[in-house]
Amino acid sequence: SSLGILVYKASGPCILANLAAGEIVGALPARLLEQDFRKIKSWVSSGLLDAAIECLGTGEPQKRDVHHVSTFGREIWVECLFVPFWNKGDQHLLLTTRDTSEEKKTEQAIVRARDEAEDLNRRLEKAIDNANTMALKAEAASIAKSAFLANMSHEIRTPMNTILGFSELLEKEVADPRHKKYLGTVISSGRALLSLIEDVLDFSKIEAGKMTLSPEAVSLAAVARDVGMLFESKIQNKGLQWSLAIDPALPALVMLDELRMRQVLINLVGNSVK
Repeated sequence: SSLGILVYKASGPCILANLAAGEIVGALPARLLEQDFRKIKSWVSSGLLDAAIECLGTGEPQKRDVHHVSTFGREIWVECLFVPFWNKGDQHLLLTTRDTSEEKKTEQAIVRARDEAEDLNRRLEKAIDNANTMALKAEAASIAKSAFLANMSHEIRTPMNTILGFSELLEKEVADPRHKKYLGTVISSGRALLSLIEDVLDFSKIEAGKMTLSPEAVSLAAVARDVGMLFESKIQNKGLQWSLAIDPALPALVMLDELRMRQVLINLVGNSVK
């Protein structure tokens, strides 16, 4: 911006003012020549009068950067430099002025942007801390749930395996076809219950990302027949008909996870029967 130049007598009157000085405060230079700096009210409120008097008293230049409302009503930020000098035995005061309003606006915008960025950063850090805390709580809850399910399934599987074991032994001893069929249903139902227990554990393993498959040589036809026997009673009670067709091209043994396949077939047939 242009540099405004004003010269005052030490007693107060302005004796020189260039065009730039007038543009800065919003007046023609002629109006500035009518002023006495010791009587300018805006200089009092902005501290410029104190700087001028100090400059004259100490003989040292004084610099001020002030938010100033001029006598002519223009609100500006202005950089002022007071320099004392002597001419023909009289003390004078040289004042240079520079309008820094745009610079101040830019500085204020930068400060606001920085403050907003810092505030956003604080909020992000808080959100991350909250998310980490929630993740830790969720992980702890998942671990506790998995431990509970493992303990529960163990408590159920132990007596269930005992029931199945004795049922299988009894099936070998029983000769009556009708009783043998009943025992077969008990065994199939027990295996189905164990399968349901494994389902519950599998959900827990899936959530924990620990689900694994154990493929082995299995007779898929035998698994399908077992599932059919499991639902035979329910199918008859609902007046439905069960039909199992084995494709001749199906190998006697296929590599698959028998437990998982049994679970899939039980779910499919069970939903169909429902």
